[in-house]
Amino acid sequence: MRYLLCLLLLLASRMVSAQSDTTALADDRKLNEYFQKNNIQPSRTASGLYYTIKKVGYGPFLRKRQVASLVYTGRNLDGSIFDSNIEHIRKGGSPLKVRVGLKEVVDGLDEGLRLMKMNSSATFYLPSRLGYGAHPPDNTIPVNGILIFDVEVVEVL
Repeated sequence: MRYLLCLLLLLASRMVSAQSDTTALADDRKLNEYFQKNNIQPSRTASGLYYTIKKVGYGPFLRKRQVASLVYTGRNLDGSIFDSNIEHIRKGGSPLKVRVGLKEVVDGLDEGLRLMKMNSSATFYLPSRLGYGAHPPDNTIPVNGILIFDVEVVEVL
């Protein structure tokens, strides 16, 4: 009985791994089509995060545990906005404060923040595994949705 249970667990883990590989390949294909269509030439990290730095900024790169104040817009690959704090700030609200590297935001955005400096801006293109994957928070983000974040670091505390 124990042998059968171990065999079933092994098969299940291989199926999940195969699905993850398939999703990763599909995400990469979709992203590369998007880049080609929109004439974007991003850089890529080892994890698969694509990014373009729009404004370099100054000072050192953000480090783990630093608090960064952000102005951001999050979009799906089709361009639909699922989150933004720009209107909130226009109405007198504060930028989003994030402790870098402590998983307060999705993995891809957390990784991307470490590529930024004070007063820098960037666009991050997150394959689904670096976003919400199969478990989006609501219906504004599709299951295994690719996410795009436009981010500006306006303060480092």
